[in-house]
Amino acid sequence: MSTIRKAGRELGMKNYRNVLAVLDAGEININALEKTLLLAKLDEDVRITVLLPVFDFSRELGSIMSFPEKEEMLSRIVDAREAELEQAIKDQGISGDQITVKVIWTRSAGSAIGAELKNGCYDLILKTFSEYGTLDMITGSEDRRLLRKAQIPVILVKGEQWQKGSPILVALNFTELGFCNRVNRKLLREAQILCRLSGCEIHLVYAVNFPIINTYIDVPGYLPSTYSEAVRNDCNAKLKRYADDHRIPHENIHLLTGSPDDVIPETANSLKAAAVLLGSMGRDGFSGAMIGNTAERIMDDLQCDVIVIRTPEDLLDPSKLDDDD
Repeated sequence: MSTIRKAGRELGMKNYRNVLAVLDAGEININALEKTLLLAKLDEDVRITVLLPVFDFSRELGSIMSFPEKEEMLSRIVDAREAELEQAIKDQGISGDQITVKVIWTRSAGSAIGAELKNGCYDLILKTFSEYGTLDMITGSEDRRLLRKAQIPVILVKGEQWQKGSPILVALNFTELGFCNRVNRKLLREAQILCRLSGCEIHLVYAVNFPIINTYIDVPGYLPSTYSEAVRNDCNAKLKRYADDHRIPHENIHLLTGSPDDVIPETANSLKAAAVLLGSMGRDGFSGAMIGNTAERIMDDLQCDVIVIRTPEDLLDPSKLDDDD
């Protein structure tokens, strides 16, 4: 057994035995492919399905091509993309036994992803980040729908290759201790695995957004600044205790003041983080469109990869990924 594979088995690779990597229909994202194939290099038992949904434009060709001609053309396109993907994988020195390439000709990438999640037993999803427009904010882009539905960790690839020693930020939440502690532990476990695989370092971030409480101005001896300072000191103590419990040095903790939507991306970008781990409530439907999800709003402004973990209390069926909510 090679040294790198032996190391992979010692680093808890059993958590990622079956990986789904979703690539965009355009040019193959080498960063996304290499990050996926790293898992295969670390453990020969890891199985990876590389899914490439190809958009369906056959309606535009229907009036000028016969059905057999159209089918032949689509088959040629699918075969060509499969050959391109297989060559890119071969160039990385990965055994073909570990990789399954699926090029799907589909009108809806979400439907292809949802069907694959329903039929496969996956431990991790890795997807290239897709830009979206204003309409997607309401109807939901493929990335947003995936984050709201997937029961397993999702990595959205936005940044470059991870560098050894780069920070992986874990966004903690202490607002509802019983519930949030379980989410925090789940996020930290995933971060520990990924840091061991990549050589990155765990950093903890906690954003405190102080409310404006004007009523305290008239209370003798009590000022809003006093309240804010007390809350900040309490949060700082919680953050340090959490870091101590998990042997994370204090220089790797960041207590931020402001809305998480603003301060977490600012911190991640200034630290040149490799990735940010976020917990998501997966709010969907009207509330998801009008109110949004904090993880999604943070994701928009990040320059690095985003890793989203669904909260254990609010898991939905991944087969509903392509449903209209």
